[in-house]
Amino acid sequence: MDLTAEDFFRALCQDMAKRGTTSRELVALEFDPESGDISVFGGAAVHAAGYPALETILEKIGRACVADGIAVHQLRRITFLEEQVILEGVSRTGEWELRTYPTEERPH
Repeated sequence: MDLTAEDFFRALCQDMAKRGTTSRELVALEFDPESGDISVFGGAAVHAAGYPALETILEKIGRACVADGIAVHQLRRITFLEEQVILEGVSRTGEWELRTYPTEERPH
């Protein structure tokens, strides 16, 4: 059985937390569709102290992927910016897709 995006990001979060990775250090995650490897790019405190927790961000991405019909095997890169997360992947028809999600909910 395939993992849902929510399950995948929950497991990824747990693994990254065990390794001591925090959201403040993340610049990008790259997904290799051939090998299944995930490359983590980051640096010391790249993001501000108020940046959302790793669990919060990855949970939001997982829910968004499920809601938008994005399967884990379609993911290619996630870039973590201060106010948004950019998700890059391949659609079911093979087209390159780029989606952005705010890191925080903004009042309307």
